[in-house]
Amino acid sequence: MLRRRLRGSRDGPGDKRLTSREVEALTQVSRGNRIRDIGQRQFICEEIAKKHVKQITEKLGARDQANGPTIAARRSFIRV
Repeated sequence: MLRRRLRGSRDGPGDKRLTSREVEALTQVSRGNRIRDIGQRQFICEEIAKKHVKQITEKLGARDQANGPTIAARRSFIRV
């Protein structure tokens, strides 16, 4: 149940669930970490980290990167 909550659901068109890496990146964004820091923590390059954050923003329907954690917290994907 908790895993499903973290990953979201398939309510809309396409698969809008968040991967475990995206949840991890989203948590880091909510803590104020920069893209570079997120990449270092996940052992990926900065460009891939940037791509993860962009995909998260799109999946959540957020206006921008800063709005993503707020939406995710409201949907109980992450704890802030």
